[in-house]
Amino acid sequence: MKFNIKNLGVIKEAELELNNLTIITGDNNSGKTFITETYYGLIKELKQNLKIKLSNNHFNTLIDKRNITFPLNDYMEQIETNINKIVNSFQEKRLPTIFASEDNHFIDCKLNLKIDPILMMPKVITLMGNPKIKISSIEDQNINIKLINDFSEKEENPEKDILPPINYIFSIFLKENFFPRIEYLCAERSSILQFQIDIDGNRSELVNNIQNNEKININEYLSNNTGKFPLVISESLTSVRKIRNRGITKIIPQNNDVINNIESILGGTFEVIDKKILFRPIINSNLKLNLSETSSSVCSLFELSSYLLKDAYKELIFIDEPEMNLHPKNQRKIARLIVMMVNSGYQIVISTHSDIIIREINTMILLNYTDKKNILKEEGYSDLETLDITRLNCYATEKNKDHLTYSLKKIEVSQDEGIEIKSFDNTIEEMNRIQERLIWEV
Repeated sequence: MKFNIKNLGVIKEAELELNNLTIITGDNNSGKTFITETYYGLIKELKQNLKIKLSNNHFNTLIDKRNITFPLNDYMEQIETNINKIVNSFQEKRLPTIFASEDNHFIDCKLNLKIDPILMMPKVITLMGNPKIKISSIEDQNINIKLINDFSEKEENPEKDILPPINYIFSIFLKENFFPRIEYLCAERSSILQFQIDIDGNRSELVNNIQNNEKININEYLSNNTGKFPLVISESLTSVRKIRNRGITKIIPQNNDVINNIESILGGTFEVIDKKILFRPIINSNLKLNLSETSSSVCSLFELSSYLLKDAYKELIFIDEPEMNLHPKNQRKIARLIVMMVNSGYQIVISTHSDIIIREINTMILLNYTDKKNILKEEGYSDLETLDITRLNCYATEKNKDHLTYSLKKIEVSQDEGIEIKSFDNTIEEMNRIQERLIWEV
């Protein structure tokens, strides 16, 4: 899936193609978050609104024979047309709400998305009702739809009574294949965790004031007393609110090493008691700490920890600044966790400023050499903590010649040297040069 952007904030041009692990880096205020949040919002829009209709010929055959198999390619023109309509509508109407921004900030923005015309994985979806419909993908990119129950004598108008549910489940089936389930851990996640109750409380107070004062001009009052939240912040607030109300969902993970790794970084586990999120340190399992008593690093990892405890296998997760609030030792651990997740089936996009995370990922690239396996074991790495470069895409924002805008450039990754981030290297070399002068110049 290739995503192209033009004129989005400070981003003049960007082309992004996700891999199992995708890394985006660059200067502050160079548009990295604009790129990832736009991609995230667009995929959500497509998963919600893409609708595909079965052709009349296929429908008539299905009604007649109760079973039909056809190639995906029969619908690619319709799929691409509808995707383009949704992308155009998204860039014209939805972008301002994604960023809680003014409408005129995105009038020159152009977006384009090209999907891979393949069925991603074997899927079977069944709609239990009248009619009962089963849809599945089979070999050679073919789709099979089967009507299981007998309805011919009951339904006088199949196009009215039967076609809508078929189109509904057909659309879900295609969206599940083309677009993964997605999650976004924003850079504000630590503050959201600590202040979600206060934010909700303030908004409840506003509602009470409106309900108890008939003379209030509602639009003017809300405009003067509230602010809009960007999509990822609004969803993060919702996620924390649900966890407080329902508790932490715990499903047996696909790979228990991933859970052990995040708990090692945290130094404990979370639990919810009476809608309070508490932290239980490993060193004293009887101790239960309120969030205000924990470190900022614990708070910043809460959403990732909760995410890994649910059935999120094969999802796409965006993590903005995974290094946030972490000591260099734990930055190395979070890099190893990310690679372990990738090798366990997750698809991950990270936006990072951390030279330590990049260097640790480089170590795991080099450890993928078969003749380095002795070092792998001796240094305490597992087989899940090695990275094949074919599973990695790396990008950096670079300033354009106008010195006002940025473009997204793909960075080459080699098996021998890993990832080379010039902005990191230049900064480190500058620091080393100054320190050498201070030490050696007389």
